Amino acid sequence: MTVIFALTIIGSLTALALYRVFFHPLSQFPGPRLAAITGWYETYFDCLCGGTIVRINPWELHIRDPSFFDHFYTSDSKLSKDPWYYNFPGIPRSTFATSPTRLHRPRRAAISRAFAISPSTSKQIESCVERLIKRLRIKEGAVQERKAVRFSNVFWMLASDVVTSCMMPRGTTYTTFPERAPHYPLMFKYLAKVALWSRHFPRLFNMLSTAPHCLANMAAQPVQEALRIQDDIKDQIKLISESHLNSKDNATSLPHHLLDSKLSTTDKCTSRLVEEITMIIGAGTEAVGAALSITVYHLLTHPIALTKIKAELLEAAQHLQWPVSIRVLEQHGSSGDADSDTKFLPSLARSDCHISTDNHSASMASTTISKSSVEDTQVCQLKNLQNPRRDLAQIDVLPYSLLRSQCAYLAACIKEGLRLSKESNRMPRISSVPIIYHNAAEQTTHVIPAGTVVSMSLRDVHLHPSVFPAPHTFNPERWLGKDSSALENYLVPFGKGTRSCPGRALAIEEIFVTIGNLFYHIDMKLWDTSEEDMTAAHDFFSGSETGREGGLTVLLK
Repeated sequence: MTVIFALTIIGSLTALALYRVFFHPLSQFPGPRLAAITGWYETYFDCLCGGTIVRINPWELHIRDPSFFDHFYTSDSKLSKDPWYYNFPGIPRSTFATSPTRLHRPRRAAISRAFAISPSTSKQIESCVERLIKRLRIKEGAVQERKAVRFSNVFWMLASDVVTSCMMPRGTTYTTFPERAPHYPLMFKYLAKVALWSRHFPRLFNMLSTAPHCLANMAAQPVQEALRIQDDIKDQIKLISESHLNSKDNATSLPHHLLDSKLSTTDKCTSRLVEEITMIIGAGTEAVGAALSITVYHLLTHPIALTKIKAELLEAAQHLQWPVSIRVLEQHGSSGDADSDTKFLPSLARSDCHISTDNHSASMASTTISKSSVEDTQVCQLKNLQNPRRDLAQIDVLPYSLLRSQCAYLAACIKEGLRLSKESNRMPRISSVPIIYHNAAEQTTHVIPAGTVVSMSLRDVHLHPSVFPAPHTFNPERWLGKDSSALENYLVPFGKGTRSCPGRALAIEEIFVTIGNLFYHIDMKLWDTSEEDMTAAHDFFSGSETGREGGLTVLLK
């Protein structure tokens, strides 16, 4: 009797499980089978496993504890990347995808030289930003015609122009000629999805990556764009390699640095260099483009913060002396009208408004304006917070050194934008030694065996309420308070340790110069953009928005 009862119970539970998995109305939706079979699965995670360390698959532990992030990723132990997670198609030999420490160290050293910030690097960044602003104000006529501009795409194109101009002999010019790459922004989203699938089906995508280029015309437009970019990179590397054999020039492009490095001959082959440079350009484009979009979106939805930034930029610009064309001065001031003079002079100099009018100076091509004669006008300009420059033929770029030293509120807004960025990857690492994890809040200690994959997510750090109260709120003031220095340890958009992003300094300068000059020269407002458009809904290594195409769109005034 007992046996029959037991078999009845087992049979009933089995039948219930089969029904819930295969015949239940929700059986068509994805999710763990165990979660479909029993509600105890949710009970386990809600009530028993709501801690900071969880096993998320047969071989990996995930830790959600901001206080452990710095210790784990900057520890003395040699951390290797999880080769399964970083199995990106087309770049298996790049420094980014390199797993063993013995291979990563020399590859990282070789590319680090190219990321050193120099005056020429700053000039390249300023030149790209200047081209963008001129395009917005002159070529497109966006200011005069009040056109809507999809800034998400613009920022991706700008980021590509910057990273390629700084890394390669021949950079892209997408901000000037966007028609040359209509599928460029879409390419990154498409490839991110491909990368996710390749992690689970590596052999299939290895076959696709080795397919003949003659089949490219049959592929989707984003794939064709990616192949075209790789072909261009390959052509530039071949030209540099050939000239490098016959000369010892001091060129500072990334291919030159790699060829001059102590890398092995195998690591200097053209095919690996193409993978390396492709990854660097991709990362420098996607990460910076996304950070710019998020930061600008939040500034446009927080008018008080935007007002403070514009005031700060106008005030900071007074620390510079700008050469002004006498011909332009005469065009705007020849009427002798005092009001027109005082309105125009700050727009040219923003710092100085004293014009040297002796005969010798009048014959010169340019002169310098000083602040003393129109100090009251400058004060009014700051109060009104109107961008004074309307000379569309001349764009004076505020340099990074000025923005970083004089614009504390701009820096706070950029930090907050980076904190709220959509970076979602969990950065899994494999330690060669056991890891001791102690959670003070739960009074628990775990010894994680060597060789275990351990991961932590950037978003778990940036959005943890114990570190950042109201974590989803854009609040630049949190970086200006007395405790702001303590928060710096928890701002990790570029990762930490020897595997952190080598282009951190380049990205920071690019973001400063872009946002500072954009709001200094351009007036805009949000257009047809919702919070949903800017919220990460999918984890494709970096966060991706919902399926609605659009992203950040603004209306230029």
